[in-house]
Formats: sequence, structure tokens, C-alpha cells
Amino acid sequence: MPKGSIIMSPGDDVNGAFILQKGTVKLFRVFESGEKHLLYLLSGNCMCALSSLVGLLGRQIPVLAEAEEDIEVQFIPQEESNRLFLENEEWRMHILSGVMDSWEESMSMLDQETFMPLQRRLEKYLVQHAALSERQMVYKSHAEIAQELTVSREAISRMLKMMENQDAVHLGHGSIKVINVKS
Repeated sequence: MPKGSIIMSPGDDVNGAFILQKGTVKLFRVFESGEKHLLYLLSGNCMCALSSLVGLLGRQIPVLAEAEEDIEVQFIPQEESNRLFLENEEWRMHILSGVMDSWEESMSMLDQETFMPLQRRLEKYLVQHAALSERQMVYKSHAEIAQELTVSREAISRMLKMMENQDAVHLGHGSIKVINVKS
């Protein structure tokens, strides 16, 4: 699926397990107003444990999943996923461990928003997203970053300009080169 693809939206039925084989997916909580709050990223070769759990319970997905970059996904139909959950300890532990990892990542994001100063949150964000690029580039506008961090665009622009003056980043049009940012 190409970058920007919506994989799942809140309220969608989940009819199987999704295993991310390549790329990165952003998971958002979407508010009634339409605003999105970034929960966490899924990267590399991993399972979307939340979708597997939701499918097992016969519920609808409570998050928006969007491709951060081009992705490859393997799909296991619900009937097979359910059978594996009941009969295969390794599969069951894989799903439950994934749910726990997702929960911990969500709590980390909540802790950052609640307790961490904006500069530190922005640094973590830039390091995490730069790691997706061989050249340590983040291809996002200030507005996109602000939306994902749930702050104003102006606050992000001020913070990035300050970081550029400290030679931590180089700002380009629609891109940020991460030079010397602590994670």
C-alpha cells in the first residue's frame, strides 16, 4: 500500500490479522471534532496486535491506521487467526505480547504529552521519524508535526528554528534534516 493509505478507520470491522512486513504505520485516536492524536507507530516486521485482538473479540477498530511510508502487509483471515489463537501457544503469545507492547507505547505517548516539555517531545519525534530515512530526513510540514504532537504549528516552527540555530537540524521546504538531536 502506498504512503498515506488509510488501512483502517474507527468503526471498521476487522476480519483478520494484519502483519506489517515492511514500512511504518501510524495509529491515531480520532476525536469527534475530527482531530487526530498520534498513539504510536508500528515499524518493520511486526503484527498489529490491536487489530488481531479486536477481530478475536468481534468488535470494531477504535483507531485510524495510516501508512507513514509505502508498506507491505500480510493478511491472515479471521477464521485462521482465531484457530491459531486457540491452538497455537506461540501465536497466542505473539498477539498478547503485541497488545502489551502497544499499550506500553500508548502510555509512553501519553506520558510524553502530559509530563515532557515540548522540546523533548519534538526531539523524540524527530529522532524516531528520521530513523525511517537513510539520510536522517523527516519529510513533514510544521503543521503535520504540530497536528501529530497536538500543539500549535507556531510552537513547532519556533522550536525548530531554535534547534536550527543550535545546529541540531537543518530546515528545508517540507523537510527537516536531523543532524545532532538527542533522543
